[in-house]
Amino acid sequence: MKCGWILILFLLLLAGTASCPAAEGATVVEVSISQKGEDWILVSWSPTEDGDLFWKYEVLIDKGDGFHVTGEPIFNPDTTNKKVTGLKPDTSYTFKVRDWDDNNLQLDSEEVTARTDIRSIPGLEWPAVTVAIVLATLLIGHTGSRKNRNQHK
Repeated sequence: MKCGWILILFLLLLAGTASCPAAEGATVVEVSISQKGEDWILVSWSPTEDGDLFWKYEVLIDKGDGFHVTGEPIFNPDTTNKKVTGLKPDTSYTFKVRDWDDNNLQLDSEEVTARTDIRSIPGLEWPAVTVAIVLATLLIGHTGSRKNRNQHK
């Protein structure tokens, strides 16, 4: 009889530590950067493969000090992107998406890195500014040369 209880306990222990199908199937397949601006990045991902057990998504960001959750979790399995705002211009950030199932199991996606855009001057484009500076320099230099020639006469 003692062997029977040991066998039952062993089977219960084995059943409790067996891999769960939700942990194998609930994965975020692919994460990408859809769009970006000076202070925001749109993180997109493919939906979970096991929608029946889905609980929530979390988007995590690494600003150089380890990964942190960005804002509120997403409880809709059909939502597959999140705009992360409040970022610094011309700065690299690394993202990943965490997929939680209703058994409280989590799986992280692969990491993806993106750089925010360089801050622009409102109303001015850089090529126009460069042309204006070159023209101003030429005009000032040309006027200065004419004055110098008149002084030497």
